[in-house]
Amino acid sequence: QAPGAAVVIVKGDSIVFMEGFGLKTAGKNDSIGVNTVFRIGSLSKGFASVLTGILVQKGLLSWEEHVQDHFPEFTLRDRQQAKRMMLWHLLSHTTGLPYHAFTNLVERGFDTRKIVLEYFPKAPVCGKEGVFYSYQNAAYCVIEEVMKATTQKTYPQLLQDNIFQPAGMSHASCDFQSMEDCTDKAL
Repeated sequence: QAPGAAVVIVKGDSIVFMEGFGLKTAGKNDSIGVNTVFRIGSLSKGFASVLTGILVQKGLLSWEEHVQDHFPEFTLRDRQQAKRMMLWHLLSHTTGLPYHAFTNLVERGFDTRKIVLEYFPKAPVCGKEGVFYSYQNAAYCVIEEVMKATTQKTYPQLLQDNIFQPAGMSHASCDFQSMEDCTDKAL
């Protein structure tokens, strides 16, 4: 009666074991298979970081670029701190925003862009950027706006083109409209 999991063991570049176990929903007859899509939660942050690194390697972005250079609407209560905010601050959870700022709104389905534009300017800043560590969900999603402005492609398309397809991940998906949909929901 417990939900299950899909297990894959990879040795080198070969899959040596792949099988689904258990059920998608406890009490239902919906078996898990090797292609079942799971909610991956914060593991998706690794994909956002790797994707950003790929864009840095391609010369499209730099870790030291200011967020407002690509997403001018981004601001915080401390306008000067928002001006100083760099890409690496977003991805290292060192924006200076409070712990899990507005995660409750993200989990309730609020549009992340709207949260960033409407709520971030009202949130207290708890520390200096680059110094004060505070785990984030909504702030992490700001990188999507930077990527879209730089490449003119959606986050799901960038994942497909730069990670899934080159890695031969033919069953991986991020079949959603934006990063806030993709983050925490599927892969």
